[in-house]
Amino acid sequence: MVGMARVIFLVDFDSYFASIEQQCNPLLRGRPIGVSRKPYDYTVVAAASREAKRFGVKSGMSSWEAKRLCPDIELVAGDPAKYTYATTRALRLFKRYTPLIEPFSIDEAFLDVTDAVRFGYEGDALALAKRLKRELRRALGPVVSCSIGIAPSKVLAKLCVEWHKPNGITMITPEEVPAVLARTPATEVAGIATGIGRRLSSLGVRTLAELGACPIERLKHAFGVIGYALQAMGQGRDPTPVNPHLRFDPPKSFSHSRVLPRDFGERSWRRVQPVLSFLCYKAARRMRAEGYAGTVVSLYAREAVPGDEEARRVAKQYTLALPTVDERVILSTCRHIAELAGGINWEIGLIGMAVSGLKKQAGLTLPLFEVDRRRERLLHTMDRINDTYEEFTVTDGLRRWVKEAVNWEASSLGRHRVFEF
Repeated sequence: MVGMARVIFLVDFDSYFASIEQQCNPLLRGRPIGVSRKPYDYTVVAAASREAKRFGVKSGMSSWEAKRLCPDIELVAGDPAKYTYATTRALRLFKRYTPLIEPFSIDEAFLDVTDAVRFGYEGDALALAKRLKRELRRALGPVVSCSIGIAPSKVLAKLCVEWHKPNGITMITPEEVPAVLARTPATEVAGIATGIGRRLSSLGVRTLAELGACPIERLKHAFGVIGYALQAMGQGRDPTPVNPHLRFDPPKSFSHSRVLPRDFGERSWRRVQPVLSFLCYKAARRMRAEGYAGTVVSLYAREAVPGDEEARRVAKQYTLALPTVDERVILSTCRHIAELAGGINWEIGLIGMAVSGLKKQAGLTLPLFEVDRRRERLLHTMDRINDTYEEFTVTDGLRRWVKEAVNWEASSLGRHRVFEF
């Protein structure tokens, strides 16, 4: 196996922003939607769902033109924090396969999996790609799919990922490279824009093979030092390594907060409990998904008054005797913190919580009592079921309360947010 060609994956998520919105809200699934900054008539569609694309809707298209092509399209307000979180989760999953990961954009990443294939991890490259897709489906939900291009170079992986979209896997082996170069127009390669394509055509270069065979002096005369890169593209070569410029530092805390809108109504401590339970649930879900437990619970609340400097606050923390991943324990600890602070007897404008003092679950001893071990197994089982289908497919008493808070959030903010990952 010495000297084997590189095996490069390009993982490209399909209709990324739109599919995340559909994953988070089952009511949007199967329907044409467009994600925009604000769902107004005079805006731009940042991303279109697969259903909308069938009508010709494209990213960057004005909303009025999208509605002309697809009258039933629903515009959904984008949520960058949600997309960033999903991408971070995917990148952490990629790190199980290789440390050589280069994000190409928020919805694309190169992976150098040469060593994983060389040492027989899960079989060959195709088997590895199929396993990766299965794990991404479990991590991000069944609606969020990706296409994977496999090739000996980044240029060819980027080229072939487009051939079988959406949800496809395309591989170019080293033996197939000459035939691919001979039939592929040079302008199909990322980095060769229309203007460069016209200049190549004037040189008699139309396919990648012709570009690779073009004398370097002619390319240098026409394009300067870029000629070297163009010739390498034409020969299917890409000497640049997959550059792992992202660091994956372990998280220091898991936190969530909410600013309560003006139409929330009564903002008392009792009335805000469902919202706090929702925040505790989200933090616990993330902790379990990433394999952490926490010992320090923090509560933050701020009074709803016009002048921020005059607002009363609670910002305290409490250290637990044992690490926890249970939203019930986190919520009860937040309540205990409020009691220790003398109670919250004013109108709340912002509520937040955090869990820190993190420890990897894999290194912890099992709970002493069977009831605690059963509770932990139950939480992980419900997570797996809800990951496979949709959030709150199975619930316990607290999760029903959480669901009520989510439904309130959807109606009060004027958008559907049934759950976040």
